[in-house]
Amino acid sequence: APVARRSALGDYGVGLATNILNPKAMLFFVALCSAVITQDTPIVLRLAVGLWMVLTTAAWFSLVSVTLGHPGVRARLRAQAHWIDRAMGALLIALAAWMLA
Repeated sequence: APVARRSALGDYGVGLATNILNPKAMLFFVALCSAVITQDTPIVLRLAVGLWMVLTTAAWFSLVSVTLGHPGVRARLRAQAHWIDRAMGALLIALAAWMLA
């Protein structure tokens, strides 16, 4: 069956909701903020750090979507998906073994 296509705005909304509701992303930004911002940090710097995080995150996800959304790149990734999955699995097993050691 053909897959129904959403609009670009609909795709953006799904991606935004996915990231906003991702607990790992939230924990990352809370940890980053707590490492950089203290009670003595001026409000201007707090706002600048918040704006910087929003802009760099938007830039990163825009780059990822433009790059990985390109049909040629997607086709090559799909063709190599089994090797990518195996390599990632081996890497995660090695990381787990290192952490246990």
